[in-house]
Amino acid sequence: MEAGLFLQLLLATCIISLSALVLSLFAPWKKSTLMRRILRLFRGILGLLILGMVCIGILTAGAYREKAINNSEDTFPATDTLFVMCNYPETVEHADLNTLSPNDSNSGIYLHNSSLEIIRSKDSLLRLRVSRFSKGRTSDSANMLLARLSPAFSYKNGRLELNNALHLKPGTPFRGQHQKFTIIIPGNTVLKLDRNASSLQKVHHWEDDDESTRSY
Repeated sequence: MEAGLFLQLLLATCIISLSALVLSLFAPWKKSTLMRRILRLFRGILGLLILGMVCIGILTAGAYREKAINNSEDTFPATDTLFVMCNYPETVEHADLNTLSPNDSNSGIYLHNSSLEIIRSKDSLLRLRVSRFSKGRTSDSANMLLARLSPAFSYKNGRLELNNALHLKPGTPFRGQHQKFTIIIPGNTVLKLDRNASSLQKVHHWEDDDESTRSY
């Protein structure tokens, strides 16, 4: 049973129990055997629901026990101008999710959990670093969730398209998946960003205190 349903049942039981308690204070309910039995029943149900919520909390915390990080770096031919685009509009300032897909032929959840950093370098290399992060019950399950994500980008003839919407396919649980793009461009390369790519620079979802995200 989902946590949301437990919360609804818990709230309903609390309201009914409180109402029954108020009624029990007034005659002719005050000494009613039936009222005492009803109160005991609802107290028992309330105790079971609270126990169920505690169990769900423990299981949910266990599902986020381990973490996995995948770092990759790709090098592209030098170009005079680099066009950077995103395949999905960034309409929020913080992490969000959307059950609607950018392509109606796909289904699942799309996470707005991406950020972008741009660095000027002194060499002649054009590089893209991608760091992807997920949690899981075990390290293997966290890495498996990373492996199920769609490709992070595509590049062709000076056009870099970032897959800024993390697609969680049906049946894939949310375990804090997010990603960071780092574009390293030579000083003589002109960089042009579309509106969605520009907005990624204003969003921060990354754990900067994790040293493993900075090793390549």
